[in-house]
Amino acid sequence: MVNLNVRGPTQHYLKTHISLELSNPLDIFVIDAVAPHINNDLAIYLRELDARDFQGSSGIARIREALLFRVNNILKPVKVDGVLFKDILYQ
Repeated sequence: MVNLNVRGPTQHYLKTHISLELSNPLDIFVIDAVAPHINNDLAIYLRELDARDFQGSSGIARIREALLFRVNNILKPVKVDGVLFKDILYQ
């Protein structure tokens, strides 16, 4: 759960769980080894978002692409094919 960037008195929160799509199932061992770095980088990114970033399916698609970009940067040369949202709770 992260606090989102707000421009007013109301605080907003985001809680999400994601899955990573892998071509090579053995890459899970690399992901497990750097999971704390992945969680940290994604939390930092998500904290900078605000309510407008979540508007519509195109907003969620942009967030998914940004998460994929960040995960792939951390995991090079391992490649993640996709980020899937298990759930998104925004309040």
